[in-house]
Amino acid sequence: MVRAADPPPGARILDVGCGPGWTSHFLGKMGYTVLGFDISEEMLELARERVDAEPFPPHPRPRLDVRFVRHDIEDLPLGEKAGEPHDLALVDSVLHHFLDPGAALRRLGQGLRPGALLAIIEALLPEGAPVDATNLAIME
Repeated sequence: MVRAADPPPGARILDVGCGPGWTSHFLGKMGYTVLGFDISEEMLELARERVDAEPFPPHPRPRLDVRFVRHDIEDLPLGEKAGEPHDLALVDSVLHHFLDPGAALRRLGQGLRPGALLAIIEALLPEGAPVDATNLAIME
């Protein structure tokens, strides 16, 4: 998805529902400025440990430009936590966890610059599995 979006070097990326930080870490190693957020402080601690332990940071920066914050995007926009507006938001396999995915996406949009991209990645259901029509409509 990042390859298709083709953000410029140093682009600001939101990793929505970042969990233990795998994607944020990878994007940081690619030279992007990343803000990962999640509602689980336990997952965020794992994410911080992962990035802090990075043995090969990009040069000449002494450390990856990745940070993590606890936030519930369904309740509030990122606001000051986000800093400057972001160029790309990745919603990778988390949309189905939201109680109100529409509210989450609307609030997420408030943290993006005009013309930014929003990438939603959700797994396909096996043939014959029940489909959540609400989530399907939101993604469409």
